[in-house]
Amino acid sequence: MNQGKIIGFGVLILILLGAIIGGIWYVAVQNSGVPIPVSGQITSELLGKTSSLSTNARDRMAANTETRAAVPVYIANPEGEYIYTGGTSTSASAAVDFTNGITIHPDAYKMIAFNGTYTSKGMKDVIISAQAQSVNLDVYSIAADVTVTVFDENGVATSGGNNASLAANEDYTFDKVRIRNGNANSLAVLVGMYMDLPENTNISEVTWGASEVDDEGTMPLRRSSADDLSWAFKSNVELEEFDSIELSSLTFTADGDGTVTEAPVLYVVDGNYFYSSKGAGVLFGPETDASTPADVGKSDVSSTFNIL
Repeated sequence: MNQGKIIGFGVLILILLGAIIGGIWYVAVQNSGVPIPVSGQITSELLGKTSSLSTNARDRMAANTETRAAVPVYIANPEGEYIYTGGTSTSASAAVDFTNGITIHPDAYKMIAFNGTYTSKGMKDVIISAQAQSVNLDVYSIAADVTVTVFDENGVATSGGNNASLAANEDYTFDKVRIRNGNANSLAVLVGMYMDLPENTNISEVTWGASEVDDEGTMPLRRSSADDLSWAFKSNVELEEFDSIELSSLTFTADGDGTVTEAPVLYVVDGNYFYSSKGAGVLFGPETDASTPADVGKSDVSSTFNIL
């Protein structure tokens, strides 16, 4: 037998010995009553036991990013059932303890904190693995508003009237629209825009050239008129303090019924999380899913165009 075969048999014997020793250890531990790890640091002895969970909502937009904020917490268990739905809040001065329904489990709980003042960037997966555990939840102070600046066809910022001349069968293209979060220590999460057109409008079409705007993806708002135009952003636009985005080429096209004399209004729409009134849990959007929808986040910011 050559040397290579001898080495191969030796390795095989070592593997078999390791498996036998491991099996003997497993049986011995089971018989001895010592808890066996079943997931990470969770042992069979801890599974199903109640955990004293404390949560801290940290305002990540504050000058001190460890600043705590009083924000309602929403918690879903590993089966997807919401066991806390905002009725209990974190405290600005101390963590809040959750005990009822919080048990040690090898699968993740989902947690989030938000309200009309703070938003989040998604649910956090948390493994409850100890009988006393603390969890930090990141929140972001919502910007009070954004500013909208419109630039005419020559690229010059208008004074707020956004004036344009539009005769029958013609079009007019504004060079760009700038949206800016001018609020310190805050985050604006924008989901799209809609435009309120007058009844019997002579504007036949409104189009964007901006790559951020999804021409095929409308953003229906049940609280707006059915005649309004709407555009969703291809992905949510997040503007931190003093950030801005510029959306290129907004074009108005007139029909053939004569010179347009109208004042359409453009609204910039933000979004936030909310708890569904229809049992769907925590959702994100520009308005609630209640039978009478309510605005989510801050009031939509408007800019009026005077088409003369």
